[in-house]
Amino acid sequence: MVTGLAVAFVTLACGGLLGAAALAPAPAVVLPLIIVACLACPMLAVVEFVTSVSGWREQGDDRALEELRRDLSRLPETKHPLDG
Repeated sequence: MVTGLAVAFVTLACGGLLGAAALAPAPAVVLPLIIVACLACPMLAVVEFVTSVSGWREQGDDRALEELRRDLSRLPETKHPLDG
């Protein structure tokens, strides 16, 4: 949850910085660096966010799989109806 908020904050901050650099008279030497930084930072933040979300999913799948196996082990064994 915190990572998602951080990604949103980084994206908004970089967008604001890029807009300010475009509207204000920024030095021509600094402008390409600002553009690269404002595009790379949100991308790196999203990579971190995807990594943390995939970790949540893996943990949730393990618990769900364990619960399914427990439920299946409680069921009685029956003969298949087409096994003659």
